[in-house]
Amino acid sequence: MRCERIQELILTDYMDKELGEKLTREIDGHIRSCAACREFKRVAEKKTVQPFKAVQSVEAPSYIWERVKQKIAAESAGRSGALAGAADIIRNIFWSLGRIPRPAVAFAAAAVLIIAGLVARPIVQTRAANEYMAEQIDFIMQLDIAETNGNAELF
Repeated sequence: MRCERIQELILTDYMDKELGEKLTREIDGHIRSCAACREFKRVAEKKTVQPFKAVQSVEAPSYIWERVKQKIAAESAGRSGALAGAADIIRNIFWSLGRIPRPAVAFAAAAVLIIAGLVARPIVQTRAANEYMAEQIDFIMQLDIAETNGNAELF
């Protein structure tokens, strides 16, 4: 694993002890053999973990928890049935779309437009060719009719 990835994991899941045993062992082994990552871990712990070790845990008063429970119950009672479930699904979809990076959305929109253009182009060209062919067929039929009627010199 590359140092950039190791350092990214150190700042996230490794410090929080949320990695699997195998990945943790792999990172520990890399840290033992890589001075740069070992120093990175030391500084990261100093800046992100150590300041919180001296902080006392404070428990919220019980009346706050009661209010939270009441609000949850009120919201749950206010939403019922299939319509509420559909509203939640729609809200989650739009929330998820908001998390997509803007360049990715722009790239996807551009790709859709390009594909639509490529698909529509042959259709437009085919329509123009069909119209031209219909004109030519009509002209030839008019010539044939005129020749049959003895008016070939009109054309």
